[in-house]
Amino acid sequence: MEDRLIISLSKKEATKLAREIENDDDQLKELIALIQRNEYPVSAKASWVLRTAADRNASIVQTRIPLLVKLTREIDFSGTRRDLLKSLLNLLRQKSPLDEEDGSLILNLAFERLAAPKAATAERYYSMEMICYFLDEYPELYGELETTFEIHADKETANYQSHGRSLLTKYASKAK
Repeated sequence: MEDRLIISLSKKEATKLAREIENDDDQLKELIALIQRNEYPVSAKASWVLRTAADRNASIVQTRIPLLVKLTREIDFSGTRRDLLKSLLNLLRQKSPLDEEDGSLILNLAFERLAAPKAATAERYYSMEMICYFLDEYPELYGELETTFEIHADKETANYQSHGRSLLTKYASKAK
């Protein structure tokens, strides 16, 4: 699989690999092992394939939440972290059932990445969205989300600021 990632990874090839790993747990394990190596560009390309698969069917990462959270914290490359966050976000978008422990892991990671001084814009963007999925159950988090967003907003892009304010407005009613 590493050779396929290194040679040339077009969107078409990434989609093909994603479909393969959806149906082959051994290939999925191999892909995750390549991400764990934390070596550019292999880890970045492997995380892109994983995210592509999770875009289609997030359940493939369902049993690997603790590992993906751990990897997101340890990976050196923002693009790889972004893909891992998006894979986890897809679980929430697709309304995959989460037990309390997995939900806590995802929520804590999202706040960590949102508050991280050197987090990339996309990491913050996905983290905010992840936190919003938990506001129905934990409306008291809204204030913390708003404060954390405001701390970093002036250092971010106009697009991020607009997106963040839009999310805060959309979910303000859940805080009451």
